[in-house]
Amino acid sequence: MGGAVVLLGLLIAVAMGLGREASTPSVAINHGRGKNDLVVSIGLTGGFAPQAAVFSAVPTLVVSGDGRLITPGAQTAQFPGLLLAPLFERTITEAAIQKVLNLADASRLLQRPPVYVAELNVADAPNTVVVLSANGQTYTHSAYALGFDTPAQTPARQTLADFVAAISDVGKYFGAANLGDETRFVAEQYRVQARVISAEEIAAIDPRPTTVAWPAAAGVSLASAGQCVIVQAADVQTVFATATQITVFTDDGVNYQLAAAAMLPGDTCGTEELSAPTT
Repeated sequence: MGGAVVLLGLLIAVAMGLGREASTPSVAINHGRGKNDLVVSIGLTGGFAPQAAVFSAVPTLVVSGDGRLITPGAQTAQFPGLLLAPLFERTITEAAIQKVLNLADASRLLQRPPVYVAELNVADAPNTVVVLSANGQTYTHSAYALGFDTPAQTPARQTLADFVAAISDVGKYFGAANLGDETRFVAEQYRVQARVISAEEIAAIDPRPTTVAWPAAAGVSLASAGQCVIVQAADVQTVFATATQITVFTDDGVNYQLAAAAMLPGDTCGTEELSAPTT
């Protein structure tokens, strides 16, 4: 009987402690406030995919410092698909940004990333990359084949998986009151990668691709875009609006195929993991 009373007392104490913790106000965490400042990014990189697909991949979720939530639109299975993936944005309140930063802090993600290596019998899976920028620091967490091992094999992997699952359900996690109406994201810049394509390769493509001239207004040649170049959206918008994944661009008598994506907050040019910038 005495043991039961002690156990009941412990349970009540724990419950009271949890109640006090839940009612504690969130700590204000500093973050960049500009439109190009990244606060949170979640994306997938690598895996068994063509180089063009890796280059043009965009994060599944981006929160910018000026209070925007950017997500990709639905992709269709039709071939060829559009050159540019559709993106949408909506406003997000500062309270919601603080909510996710406090969750990251409580999950120990606003600190030096741990080792996420685990013994997995999974080949050609992508890395889940979570980037968080707060208090003047950027933290990049990258875990191979996250979610393929259920439950995760290590506490660190489970914590990261729980964080991703929580905030990826945007409507449920942030709530309608903290989100504005969804509108089409309008890019100011694109990152572009070009590869030379031969006449034989073009002839083998089915359906036969459309050929268009690379606009001189872009200010850069495709010969210089073997890795990555940045172009102004206004200079290429007309040709990009109707371009597909197999469109051929001609520049100075040479044929190219492009991989391209909108520049998002935190993006860089010249690295494969463009959705995962680091300081």
